[in-house]
Amino acid sequence: MVLATQNPVESESTFRLPAAQMDRFLIRLSMGYPQPLEERQMLRQLGDAIPFDQVHAVTNAQELIQAQQEVQQVHVSDAVADYMVSLVDLTRSHAQLKMGASPRATRGLYRACKVWAAMEGRDFVTPDDVKALAHPVLEHRLVLASGAKFSGASTAAILEEILQQAQASPTVESVAHEK
Repeated sequence: MVLATQNPVESESTFRLPAAQMDRFLIRLSMGYPQPLEERQMLRQLGDAIPFDQVHAVTNAQELIQAQQEVQQVHVSDAVADYMVSLVDLTRSHAQLKMGASPRATRGLYRACKVWAAMEGRDFVTPDDVKALAHPVLEHRLVLASGAKFSGASTAAILEEILQQAQASPTVESVAHEK
């Protein structure tokens, strides 16, 4: 597993990763700034030091393997899988996108949705899971067309538009009963 950070400030001398490398990151999250109270707490706890001696393992290899096996048991109905494929396919034909999401992105969305459902205590994926994870899983994989860049378009706005136009998804009840 690889975690990477990116600081967009003063990045003039750095280059965006090629699309093929961006496609290998499952999820991109923006953490934003901490709340003032959180930042003050950070100062009190860290001060001048980075307390590596206080970093402790929160899991072990056996627990990770067990979690992976549990996630494999989460069901994705054909209707929800079709919804994922439809959503990704719409990115490939959007006029403002030079490059849409890849099959790796579809697979990433599928896997992320299964994990999300398991964390929510369910053994099945819903269309709402797909909607909740579409931005963090797909957005960083989309490449704007040149004209779209100059018109101020964003991959976030385009993905939101695609989510609005994607074929009507099945209800949670129908997904749960399909199992």
